[in-house]
Amino acid sequence: MSDAMIVGVAMNQALLAAEESRDAWKAHAKKTEVNRDEWKALAKKTANGINERDMVIAGMNAIIDAFKEMHPNSPLLNGSGFQYQDGTEKTIARIKYEKSFDEKGREIGIENPEKHRTN
Repeated sequence: MSDAMIVGVAMNQALLAAEESRDAWKAHAKKTEVNRDEWKALAKKTANGINERDMVIAGMNAIIDAFKEMHPNSPLLNGSGFQYQDGTEKTIARIKYEKSFDEKGREIGIENPEKHRTN
């Protein structure tokens, strides 16, 4: 085999290897695009879920404010004997809230849920 033929074969092998590498990178890029689009969709769904929870919280806070306004002498608004870290007394309603908050946190697998609320 002549030197030119040897060089030609080597160049052809190098070209084939480069094409294979290019094709592998193209496939990887396509998978990355699909993954990116899936993550974007998940992020949007999660953000929508958070926004919906914020709306529920706003509605619940309106109910609480209306209750306080209409029933200022309710036993739920009395002191519980427990205090926040700043010394302010917690209401009985707050103690009930904390109990439910902590129970739900543990139910969904959060360790020490009390660390996730104002105390």
